Amino acid sequence: MNRKTMLAVFLTGMMIAPLAIAAKFTILVFPDTQTEMTEALTYGAMKKWPAMVNWVVANRVSKNIQFICHVGDLVDWETPNSTPPNFMYQAGSDGFAVIDAAGMHYCIAVGNHDTRAVGGINGDGTACWCSGSAGPGDVHANLRNTTTLNTFFPPARYTACRGRYESTKTDNAYHTFSAGGLDWLVINTELDPRQGALDWFNSVISAHPTHNVIYVTHNYLSGSGTTGGGCGYGDLAPQQVWDGCLKLHSNVKLVLCGHVCCNARRINTGTSGNKVYEMLTDWQDEGNGWLRTLEIDPDSGTIMAKTYSPYLNQYKSDSANDFRLTGISFVPAAPPTGVRGGPPLFSLAKNPEGMENSVLNIYTLSGRRVYSMTTKRRVAGWDNRNAAALGIKPGNYVYVIADINGNRKSGKMAITSLTP
Repeated sequence: MNRKTMLAVFLTGMMIAPLAIAAKFTILVFPDTQTEMTEALTYGAMKKWPAMVNWVVANRVSKNIQFICHVGDLVDWETPNSTPPNFMYQAGSDGFAVIDAAGMHYCIAVGNHDTRAVGGINGDGTACWCSGSAGPGDVHANLRNTTTLNTFFPPARYTACRGRYESTKTDNAYHTFSAGGLDWLVINTELDPRQGALDWFNSVISAHPTHNVIYVTHNYLSGSGTTGGGCGYGDLAPQQVWDGCLKLHSNVKLVLCGHVCCNARRINTGTSGNKVYEMLTDWQDEGNGWLRTLEIDPDSGTIMAKTYSPYLNQYKSDSANDFRLTGISFVPAAPPTGVRGGPPLFSLAKNPEGMENSVLNIYTLSGRRVYSMTTKRRVAGWDNRNAAALGIKPGNYVYVIADINGNRKSGKMAITSLTP
């Protein structure tokens, strides 16, 4: 299969509509896609991986997909002498190019199959078509050789990335975005990370206390939902990662992983009594293009998980694949300057002629309007009360202000105390 053939199966020229402010939003989880990437060996053309990618982009707006997490094992192994070279990485890159064109943010955790530790190249430099748990050579050292992955996915591709443990590669990196009136921090990691990387994770999380943290790694849960063991040629096992980092921070909310061909989940408890929702997402033994959507509703404190295959046009309806997490306490976003002690102020700087008949609306994250006013002033003030002049309860809100000239501004804010 040549590169022209691979590119032809992905959507091109798609018009992308802007996302609207919405309370509910979706985190998309790509499981291990190593089986889908080997499809060309059997059929001569990729079908399942393009179906997955195209569905994600086509549903970007309707499902309000704000971030994509790949839990690792993007490919099965390196194929340096294939046509094109490393055809699995090329197919993966072509698929994510469609996502890039849609302006969507994503991260990729490093799986063992995404490293030189699994197949690809023998010690003498010859090709090795040897998928499996370990390739030839110093497997521990080769686990940190991610040259091919980072060649196809250099740091510039990760548009929400705000920092990396190592400057030239994104094996360990963090990303930020805002959705549902909340701030989010996503950390993607190498397999069974080194102590230095774990120390860096701690510093990043500590520096973002008002962000809800999603930790994306390859090896973490076992198929039974217990903490998994180390892969055998990495560094820190999952229990050490939990004890040395994740349980110590009250704003860690989600752990997403793959590696073993099952799916499982568990609710863990951090040292501050906070709940951490851990999910294993992997259907490599089926290889039918399954993906998982996590619809997050901050207003109701819920996450709805569904499992779908665009290739089969089919959902998994059992309780392990279609479930709802409730009672989640999300971390409120940091309030803008001026909200804590007095009424918020809003302005439209693009309207130098004044703001006659401008309308200010305040909404809850679920879309219920709690206040509306018309003003002739350039700056509109609000005293944190509803239409009945009663102070609204603390929480996260959305404001929208528009004037008669078509200027419009919107944003989020946090009310931290009840107005007397």
